[in-house]
Amino acid sequence: MATIKPYQRKSAPNIANSTIKPVVSRTKALHEVETQNLVRKQYRTIEGFDVSNEQHFECICWLWFYTFFVAETLDPEVKFLSVSIVSADRQDMVLPIPEDGKPHGLWFTLKEGSQYRLKFTFQVSNNIVSGLRYTNTVWKTGVKVYSTKDMIGTFSPQLEPYTHEMPEETAPSGFMARGSYTAKSKFLDDDQKCHLEINYTFDIRKDWA
Repeated sequence: MATIKPYQRKSAPNIANSTIKPVVSRTKALHEVETQNLVRKQYRTIEGFDVSNEQHFECICWLWFYTFFVAETLDPEVKFLSVSIVSADRQDMVLPIPEDGKPHGLWFTLKEGSQYRLKFTFQVSNNIVSGLRYTNTVWKTGVKVYSTKDMIGTFSPQLEPYTHEMPEETAPSGFMARGSYTAKSKFLDDDQKCHLEINYTFDIRKDWA
């Protein structure tokens, strides 16, 4: 067994006493040389960086490692900032989203027979979120009365929030439609990751609240 000193970086943990087989050592050394050559080639023209400078080169190596090995493995994060109800009959209702996804008490009231749209405002970070979709199930007195699944889309990370409006819907009307409802909304992606689940109650009445 041969004792070697692996490739050292000033900020890396001290693993100088690691013992590995010579063949692994040669393979690792070759990989390090190839990696260094690749980094030098890719970053040779960056203004202000001198790849022949040891400190600059170490900084570039860490940047390259993070870009190609860390950032690419991060899961997308979708943070919903608000849900709004948009209707020509009134001003937009902006509904804040509690951290636990469970609004306390009545979340909103719809006017029977009104036409409205849902508008979502959200941020995407870390990575691309693919196939983000919205599901909603509604119950009245314990009986499921409505269910829908709608595609929102695929979004790349950015600092500015996204805004997405759903297709227009018409609230039920009539004596039997008025009353209190419970509902569960979810936002899932292609990997079946749930980015937000909201359990809430709402009313349908003769007029807006």
